[in-house]
Amino acid sequence: MYQLIRRGKELRLVARKGKKSPDLFAVDRPVALPGYAPSTRPIPDSQTWRNFVKTGKIRPGLAASHIIASWSRCHKAEVEFAGGACRDILSPRELSKREGSLFEISAPVMDALNLWLKDQPFMVVLVDQDGYIIRSVGDASALRQAEGLNFGPGANWSEFSVGTNAIGTALTIGTHVQVTGREHYNDGHHKWTCAASPILAPNGSPVGCLDISGPMENANPKILEMAKAASLFIEDRIGLEHGWHELLRRKNKIDAVLQMVNEPVLTLNPQGEIVEANQAASRLLGRSLQGLLGRPYQSFFSIGGALKTALEASQGVQGTARIHTGKGTVTGFFNCRGFQDSQGHRGGFLLTLAENPDTRIKAALQQGDPVTYGFADIMGKSRELKQVVEHAKAAAKGDSTVLLLGESGVGKEVFAQAIHQAGARSRKPFVAVNCGAFTKELVQSELFGYTDGAFTGATKGGRPGKLEQADHGTLFLDEVAEMPLEIQVNLLRFLENRTFRRVGGGKIRTADVRIIAATNRDLNQEVEKGNFRRDLFYRLYVVAMEIPSLRKRQEDIPLLALHFLSRLALRQGKEISGFTKPAKQALAAYSWPGNVRELQNALERAVNFCRKKRIGLADLPKEVQRLGAPDGESQDQDILPLAELEKRAILEALSLYKGNVSQTARALGIGRNTLYDKIRRHGIVLYSARGRSGKDICSNSVHP
Repeated sequence: MYQLIRRGKELRLVARKGKKSPDLFAVDRPVALPGYAPSTRPIPDSQTWRNFVKTGKIRPGLAASHIIASWSRCHKAEVEFAGGACRDILSPRELSKREGSLFEISAPVMDALNLWLKDQPFMVVLVDQDGYIIRSVGDASALRQAEGLNFGPGANWSEFSVGTNAIGTALTIGTHVQVTGREHYNDGHHKWTCAASPILAPNGSPVGCLDISGPMENANPKILEMAKAASLFIEDRIGLEHGWHELLRRKNKIDAVLQMVNEPVLTLNPQGEIVEANQAASRLLGRSLQGLLGRPYQSFFSIGGALKTALEASQGVQGTARIHTGKGTVTGFFNCRGFQDSQGHRGGFLLTLAENPDTRIKAALQQGDPVTYGFADIMGKSRELKQVVEHAKAAAKGDSTVLLLGESGVGKEVFAQAIHQAGARSRKPFVAVNCGAFTKELVQSELFGYTDGAFTGATKGGRPGKLEQADHGTLFLDEVAEMPLEIQVNLLRFLENRTFRRVGGGKIRTADVRIIAATNRDLNQEVEKGNFRRDLFYRLYVVAMEIPSLRKRQEDIPLLALHFLSRLALRQGKEISGFTKPAKQALAAYSWPGNVRELQNALERAVNFCRKKRIGLADLPKEVQRLGAPDGESQDQDILPLAELEKRAILEALSLYKGNVSQTARALGIGRNTLYDKIRRHGIVLYSARGRSGKDICSNSVHP
């Protein structure tokens, strides 16, 4: 194996000894490439090339369209068209700065590719995103010819430096390309054939290019396929490297945060074994960090059935704990929350401990409910929904009390979280209370908290209420119409002067919270019936908005159905791409009394029962089935040609990933270059502009 290296201003050919076949590929014998294979595209003759470099004009059909476009760019930029030698060359110091991780990641792939091409007159070239060559390996005869053109490390092989060539043109147009003979703009390259494919980072931005070059008489389309395959392999290695560094960065960040927290914090795996702990936990439990890791939590504290409860609860679980410290056993406080891994499976538990009530109260006050929704998660294109979203966005900018009205299942808590997340209190707790889930005795203590000994069974030291937990944040009062009249008085008093007392206590406390309330009842009627205080109604009815039911925005049903289907199918590991025509008709015709929540539950049932690629009428609940024609009656009308199905799948995926070709290709299970071929074949146009990172930014999504 040979390679070109730069010594000062000169290139030198050196032999690399003792290199074995990389484990990346099993290379039993080199690939036997056939000889010259005529191109299927028109190759310009010498007269056509001479006329163009003089006049800048060429008759369509005498060369491929991408070659003509490249020639035009070079002619306009007054690029040299004779000689061929590169003049823009980096110094060795500048070259070493550019090598970096791309060089290290690509080197074994290039070596393996070179072994595949052994005894063939080709060289393998790695180029950075600016067109500078950073590595060249391959056949000795090809590398010697490259020396005369300065076609080696440090040379700028972009279009504006040396004219039309596979490397520079591939980087310019963002896709793989092969350039042979007189397709090159500079006559010094007319004896060459080259095939190059861009290398993209995980975010879709170009980081370099891989090229295979050799004598024109050995031109063959197979070398382009090999360049494409090798560039994709390098991209996968970059993705793995990026993922590893990102995981390491996140772990170090989490470790740093854990160590800065003054309270004892531990992470348990699903089996209840300690996998992470901070210094505060080490001090409390009287063991070194190494002495804690891998041990079952029961060795150090007892929290009853909290782990099982945390799995089933949507919120964290709090309570008392028996803690075995280095100085003896004490009664303390714990807060436990289960979490999932990236696959949606049980990932483990995050647990905090506190040895005394003051620390317990402080820990409890820091806990809020998880905020998982923003305005971007509110899906729909109907005029009614868009109007409510605009009102909610306007309300989020202020601090007034908001009242959300609407039937069960329309997404009132989604709106509440979105308003909180878009407001000035977004970094503070969001605490939700279901006013209909407690008796009047419990809702009082749940909302306002209680003191030590306030009632039988009260936790020692007392407990803060939701108001205190939400201090400086947002308190969401769901089903506020269900609140008992006695509690309405206390809530009204708080809304008037922002003060309250804990149950059993005399101390006046304050809390700075924003109130968002919600109900599915007609509060005016509840006031008339005497079930809801009129003065409280006026206090809550400051900024009121009604979220429309699903039957009032039927045009949103297909969008929501596809959204839920994609999430549910992914979660259950099923490849379900859509709905049959009868199923679509039934979904659109049903009134959905349970609104978005009912639609999501119906689709979860359908995904469980579906055994095909699309949800059929029989997969839907019976009450929905009755509104659609049997599948068999419209089966013929529902069948589309395979080409049309492929085109629709590509369009939907491009739209979902906002035109990002790399992400779309991965989602469809095909290579990026294969996707580009299919995009061209189906006549799909990407309306895009280049961002600063080089990544395609789609406006108006994708249009056929």
